[in-house]
Amino acid sequence: MRYLSFIFLLVISMTLSAAEQTASQALAEFAWQKRQLIVFTPNQQNEAFKRFQAFKTEYADDFAERKLQVWTIEAGKPVLLEGKQKSRVTAKAFYDRFAVKAGEFRVVLIGYDQGEKLRQRAFNIDDLLGEIDQMPMRRQEIRSQD
Repeated sequence: MRYLSFIFLLVISMTLSAAEQTASQALAEFAWQKRQLIVFTPNQQNEAFKRFQAFKTEYADDFAERKLQVWTIEAGKPVLLEGKQKSRVTAKAFYDRFAVKAGEFRVVLIGYDQGEKLRQRAFNIDDLLGEIDQMPMRRQEIRSQD
């Protein structure tokens, strides 16, 4: 009986882990392909988030050129990747991974290598683009465009 209980628990844990990803696993799907901007917001009406959205629209070409994709994380809501629900990962997984509190606005830049490159309390587009443009892979991208 103990053996059957063990097998049952093992199967349940494998099923749960297959169904839900950690934030690191979700981000790793895009390693060496995309730079990732994780935007934590208290809610969609937050003024800092609205300002970010305006910059994202205004600088859409810059985001695309730098292969930057945006994750939107709001406590208790589905995780969004470029506005589409990413169902296998929870907002809690991102809050835990990046040690951000649910009521805070934060922007975190993740490079191709999955390392954290920049963290902002108030979004600054110049700092973001400047940080990306100093990265070795970005410099290589610029050289190959010329």
